Amino acid sequence: MRRYLAIAASAVIAALLLPVTVNVATSSLPGAWQPYLWVAWPVSALLAVVLVVQQVRRETAGTQDGLVLARAAAALAAGVRQQWQAELELQDLVGQALMPVLWSTGDIPGDLNGIGELATGRRGRLVVLGPPGAGKTVLAMVLTLDLLERRAPHDPVPVLLPIARWDPAEHLHDWIVRRLVEDHTGLTEEMATHLVAAGLVLPVLDGLDELSAEARVPAVISIDRLAGPVVLTSRGDQYRDALAIAGRVLGDAREVVLGAAEADTLINYVTCGAPDDPRWRPVAAHMCAAPTGPLAASLASPLLAWLARTTYRDPRTDPAELLDLAAPAAIERHLLASFVDTRYRTDHPRRPTPGLRRGKPPTYEPAMAREWLGTVARYLELRRTDGFVWWRLRDTLPRWVLPLLCGGIGGIGGLVGGFVASPGNPWVVAGGAVWAAALGAWNASRAGRGSTPFVVAGRPGGTAPTLRSMWIVFYQVVRTGVALGLVVATISTMWLGWAGFLELFAAIAALTVAIAILYSVHEGLDKRLAPVGAVRAASPRTSLRAIGYADLLSTVGVGLFILCLSMAVVVILSPLAPTGSEQIGVDRGLRLGAGLLIALSAAMVGQSDWFAFAVVKIQFALHGILPCRLMRFLDDAHSRGVLRQVGTSYEFRHARLRAVLAEPPGHGPRVGAGQDV
Repeated sequence: MRRYLAIAASAVIAALLLPVTVNVATSSLPGAWQPYLWVAWPVSALLAVVLVVQQVRRETAGTQDGLVLARAAAALAAGVRQQWQAELELQDLVGQALMPVLWSTGDIPGDLNGIGELATGRRGRLVVLGPPGAGKTVLAMVLTLDLLERRAPHDPVPVLLPIARWDPAEHLHDWIVRRLVEDHTGLTEEMATHLVAAGLVLPVLDGLDELSAEARVPAVISIDRLAGPVVLTSRGDQYRDALAIAGRVLGDAREVVLGAAEADTLINYVTCGAPDDPRWRPVAAHMCAAPTGPLAASLASPLLAWLARTTYRDPRTDPAELLDLAAPAAIERHLLASFVDTRYRTDHPRRPTPGLRRGKPPTYEPAMAREWLGTVARYLELRRTDGFVWWRLRDTLPRWVLPLLCGGIGGIGGLVGGFVASPGNPWVVAGGAVWAAALGAWNASRAGRGSTPFVVAGRPGGTAPTLRSMWIVFYQVVRTGVALGLVVATISTMWLGWAGFLELFAAIAALTVAIAILYSVHEGLDKRLAPVGAVRAASPRTSLRAIGYADLLSTVGVGLFILCLSMAVVVILSPLAPTGSEQIGVDRGLRLGAGLLIALSAAMVGQSDWFAFAVVKIQFALHGILPCRLMRFLDDAHSRGVLRQVGTSYEFRHARLRAVLAEPPGHGPRVGAGQDV
C-alpha cells in the first residue's frame, strides 16, 4: 500500500513541477507565481532525499531478506531436530537399542555413525537402497539428525519427508512447501516457498518403493531435476526398475546399499549384550551352528533383530520358542504379532507425549488394543495409504448421515431462533426452522469429503488463532469507524439537524463493530505466525484443537456480525418508517439479530470437520470398532512406540507391522505361550 501511495505522490508532484519548469524556462510563468518560486528549492531537495532513501532501501532489502531467511532456516532446523530426536526416543532407537544398520558404497563399508559424511560431497545427492526391514527409515532419521549437527549457519536444513503420499503430477517443490507448512507450526507458506527456492531445504525423501509402479518413473525424473542436494531411500529392485524406464537419471548420486551385520554382532545386540544368559543360550548356539538357517537369516534383518530384542527383554519370556518356527515368514509374523502384546503390558514404560501429559495415562488390554489397531490397519490397507489422518474419517460415513444430522440440528436452531425473533408469529418460527434445516443440510453435503481443512492447509501447521492479533485488528477498525462516524454525523447536521445526530452515529458505530468483527475473525483464521519464531512439528491433536477453535471462532464471529448488522439496519430504517406505522424499535432489532445468530450458528455445524470427526467417533464406539476417545488411544499407541507421528498423521512404525495387524482375527500363528501378558 505504501508503495502505491509513494508512486501516486510522485506522479502528482511531477505533474505540477513539469509545467512550472517549462514555464520558467520559457519566461511565461504568471506574475502572481513569482513570489513563490523559492518553494521549488526545498521541494527539489526533499525529492532528492526521498530518491536517495529509496535507493538505499533497495540495496539493503536483499541483505534484510537474507537475514530473515537465515533466521527462518535456523528455526526450522531447531524444530526438525526436536521432532526426530523425540521420535527416536519414542521408538526406543537410542543408545545401545539403535538398530545395527550397516551400509557400503563401492568398497567402503560403514555404520550409522558415519552416514552423514556421505551426504556432504558430490552435490550431496545420496540414494539409500535396501530390502524390507533393512533399516532405511531409521537410517534416514539418523542421517537427518547427523546433517543437522554438521550444518553451518547458511547450509540447507535436512527435512525428512515420507513420499508415499506424493503424487508426482504435483511439482516436487510445491509438494515440499505444502508438507513444510502442514507438518510444522510457525512456518508460513510464503516463507517455506522462499526457503525451498533459495536452496535452504535438503529433502530426505523416504520410501520411493511405497509409490505405485506407475508413479515411480515420473517421481525419479522429478527428483533428478532438483538442483540441490537430495537423499532418497528405496528398495533396490523397485528403484532399478524405475531407472530402467526413466533412463539415465540420478547418475551423479552416490548409491548406498544396506547390508546385514555379522553373526556375533547380531547375537550381542539381540541378547542385550548377554549372550551367556540361560534364556538366550540355545538361540545363540543355534545361530552359530546354522549361520544361514531360517533364524539367523531372519534376525539378520535389523527390524526383526530389534523386535526380538524388545520382545524377549522381559525375564519372564522364553526366546527359545523361536527355535520351534521353521520358516522365516513365520518368525517375522510371530515377532510382529508379539510386539503389540509386549508394548501393552502394564509394566511397560511409556514416554510422555503432548497428548498424554494431563491426567493418568490410559491402560488398555492387549487383546482389545490389538483389535483396535487391527481396525486402523485394515482401514489404511483399504485406502492404500500409510497415514491415518483424522479428518478423512468422515469418508467412512454414508453420504446422507451428516446432511440429515446437520439438517436436524439446523432445524432445531432455526425453530429457537424464529421464536426469539418473533415469538407471536408462527410463520416466522416455521420459516426459520425450514431455512436453517435446509442451510445446515446443504453445508454438510457440500463440505469436502476428505479434503484438507483450510486451517491445516492454509495456516502454518494448524496453529491456533491468536487473540492478540484479532484484538488489534478489531480495535483499529472500530477506532477508524467511530472517528468516521463522528465526522459524517457532524457534517450531516447541516441537512438533518442535530436531532438525527445520535441515530446516525449509532448506526455507523454498529455497522463498524460488525465489520470489525468480520475482519478480526478473518485475521484470526488467516494469521501467519512470525517466520523467525519457534518452529515445531505439528501433530494430529494440535490440528484437531486448532480446527475446533477455528470452527467456534467463525461461527461466533459470523453470528455477532449478523447481530450488529441487524442493529445497524434497524437504527437506520427506524427514522424512515412512515408516520403512524409501527416502529421497529431497538429491542425488536436486538431480538431479530439474536434469532439470526442462533439459527445461523446451528446451520453452520455442517461445515465443521471437528463435528464430523465427533460423529464418526461415536459411530465407531457404538459398533465397538474403535474407542470413543480415539485420539487419546492413538496418542497412547504413539507413546508406546507402536505408531510414529509424521506431521498431522499417524503411521505404523513399519509397513509389515501394519500388514500383520490388518489380517483377520485368527489368521496366522498366535503369540507364543512363553509371553506373560
